[in-house]
Amino acid sequence: MSNQLRAAELLRQAASALMNTAPETPSSERRTNVTPQTNSGACEMSVQAAVRNVFSPYNRGSSVMRGAKRRGQTGTGVLAVSYWTHRYCILQSTCQETVPTREEKHKLYKLGFGEKKITFQKNDDPLLFKQRIEESFPALEKCGEYELLQSTVGSRVFLEKLQIPKNGYNANFFANESNLGQAVCYIRPIQKDLELVKHDFNDKGIDGTSETVYEECMECKTAIPLSQLRDHIKMCSQSISSEVSLAGK
Repeated sequence: MSNQLRAAELLRQAASALMNTAPETPSSERRTNVTPQTNSGACEMSVQAAVRNVFSPYNRGSSVMRGAKRRGQTGTGVLAVSYWTHRYCILQSTCQETVPTREEKHKLYKLGFGEKKITFQKNDDPLLFKQRIEESFPALEKCGEYELLQSTVGSRVFLEKLQIPKNGYNANFFANESNLGQAVCYIRPIQKDLELVKHDFNDKGIDGTSETVYEECMECKTAIPLSQLRDHIKMCSQSISSEVSLAGK
């Protein structure tokens, strides 16, 4: 309600300014409906100046904000953060020259090394870029560095190395300067093949996050992680069958 009252007050001030700046027309001119032309320009400028004067306190804030947006800043004076997300897939061998087959991708996925989307800040330095990659694919820490590849132009099978910037890989380079586009980025070890040993997630999902979906076994009434339920049912059914057989004897 206070905003409406303030708006009404501003409109009254503007109307008052218009009335004060409007020139008085002589009676003789009113009778003949002749409007003086010589002072019309000055009158219009005076009216505009009066209106600007009424609303000037509110124009300053908006102009400052527009300037801040042009400089890439928020209203709090903090630089706006820009992000870049892309898909990555690791290769097991140091000499692999082709995109993984469907069978190879399935094997990687089952071991917890499937294709992943990784998000970076565009202004991250190479060290932070490397850290985000290795957080998503921990096996890369023991391969003696790695290089990034993409499929060659005109082929979906063969791979070629991406240019390595002078200071190392970084998100801003891939987002704005490379020709990677939307293609999957492949990560190949340089010195040592990756040891793709299945991770012991300990009731975690394939992505390493805590397992939250459980289902009760209808045989033993135990809550089992959904990812382990099928294997549990086989063992549980066999165990119950054995117990029944022993009881019959």
